[in-house]
Formats: sequence, structure tokens, C-alpha cells
Amino acid sequence: MRKVLVILVALALLIGTQIVAANAAVVTFRQLFGGSNPDSARGIFVDSNHIYIVGETNSFGPNTPNLFLSIFRLDNSHKCSVAVDLGGLERAWKVVAHGGNVYVSGDTNYGANPSNVLVVKFDTNCNVLGAAVYDIDGTDLPFGLSISPDGSTLYIAGFSASAAHLLAVRTSDFSVAWAKLFRVTGGGDAANSVTFSGNKLYVTGLTSTGDLFVSRFDAASGNHEASKVFSTPQPEEGRDVVVAGGKVYVAGRYDDPVKQREFLFMRLDTNLNLELAKTFGTNAFDDVTSLSMVGGLAYAVGM
Repeated sequence: MRKVLVILVALALLIGTQIVAANAAVVTFRQLFGGSNPDSARGIFVDSNHIYIVGETNSFGPNTPNLFLSIFRLDNSHKCSVAVDLGGLERAWKVVAHGGNVYVSGDTNYGANPSNVLVVKFDTNCNVLGAAVYDIDGTDLPFGLSISPDGSTLYIAGFSASAAHLLAVRTSDFSVAWAKLFRVTGGGDAANSVTFSGNKLYVTGLTSTGDLFVSRFDAASGNHEASKVFSTPQPEEGRDVVVAGGKVYVAGRYDDPVKQREFLFMRLDTNLNLELAKTFGTNAFDDVTSLSMVGGLAYAVGM
């Protein structure tokens, strides 16, 4: 098993905590959907045509829980929904869309050594166009998903039994272009998010020692290029990574010893040198799950 070279960076002197009021922007749309049993949404993707939401449903299909996809039009009207069942447990984590196709990554207990990575391809009418199951290394949970600008390759990042995983899958036939298991600090490392930029892949997640890491890989080969671990005396974790304007932005969690959990926001250059680290939150539990950068502004959601 290849163990990547990492650089440890102490965040303690760089983090400045700000208490901000929980004043949200105006809510323009709110939609409850599902059935009579518990249903959970885990991933969302929006393009110029639709809103795509994925997760797991215990209300629809046999052998629940099942993976579901729901598509809404931009006027917020429901277009279609579908539940996918392979005979056991299926659930979705992330979704992307490109060129009229919708790609969903999740996990399933179908196949040997469950759980395994599940990729399902749909059209925008919720018809299933194909699916594939990947047994990477024992228990496999795919937390992150990205797609190349030309739509030819999916990049999947997550947790496996012995290491974090990074997988490149061709969208044409679901064949594996390359697959990597990597350890930043140990066998319990988990990759939570992956993004494509400039023929590089940027990955963030949680090390086995309870710290946040950011790694960079070559997108064509999957070869590791750099990793850095960012640490304080408290636990922290990278939840999402975005590249915009030549900078790498990471949203994560910081377990403040006084104020419980805080939203950790970081800016790095593309060589993974830290430029900024800030925590934001209230006096309660604040947990960020997703980040978007638009027009120089950071948008983050969580609970």
C-alpha cells in the first residue's frame, strides 16, 4: 500500500473565530417530498435546466432502503423521480449532470465484500441508462464525485477498508481508467470530496488521526503529487473542496472546545500552501457539509 508524503501544518495560530448571527438570505422555495417512511437527501446538483437531488428512500421500491433520484425544473415543479433497487441496501451520496446525462454515485451491498461503490447513469426523465458496481477494498463508501469538463470521466473519492480511495470511471462504458488507494496518515483516512481543475484533482477529507487533509493528484494517471495535513489540538475535517480563480477553497468542521462545532473555511494556493483559515459559527452546533464559490463569495450549507 502506497503511503503518500505529507506536510503537517499547525492551524492553531492561524484560526480566528468569529461569532456571526444566523441571519439567512430570503428563502425563495421550500419543498418537502417523499413517502410515509424515512427518506434522506444527501446530494444536490443544479445546472441551467434542472435541479437534481439524490439520497436514500425507505418509502419506495422493494428491499428498502433504495437509492433515489428526483429531478425538479427550475420553476421548482417536480419532473420525475425513481428508486433503484439491486436487491438489498442501496443509497446515493452525490450527483452530477453533463450533456443530458445524470450520474449518481452511492453504495450497495450487492456483490462480494459489501459495501461496494455503485454508479448509475440516468437521462433527464429519470430513466436508468446503465449501472456498475465496483469492489475496491472491502467496505467502500464513495463520499465525493466530480466530472471532467468534457463529460468523459467521473472521479469518485471515498473511504475503503484499508485506505482512502480515488477512482476514475469512463462515462461511455463504466470501465475503470485507473483506481488508487492512498494513505495520508493511516488506514482510517477518508476522502470526502474531490474536484477537477486544470487537469488536477483536489481531494479533502479526514485522516486517521482526526485531522483535515488536502491532496492533489494528476487527473490523467491518478498519480499523487502533494498532500498536506492541517492540525490543531482539536479535531478538524475537510468536507468539501472547490477550485476558483486559481485558489483552492476548503470547507470543513472544527470542534471548538468551548463553542462545540464550527464551520472552518480555508484558502490555499494550488501548491496547497495555506493562505487563510477562519472559523465561523454561533454558540451552538454548526456543521458545514457543502461549499460553492461564485463571484468571489463563499456559499456554504450545513446544519
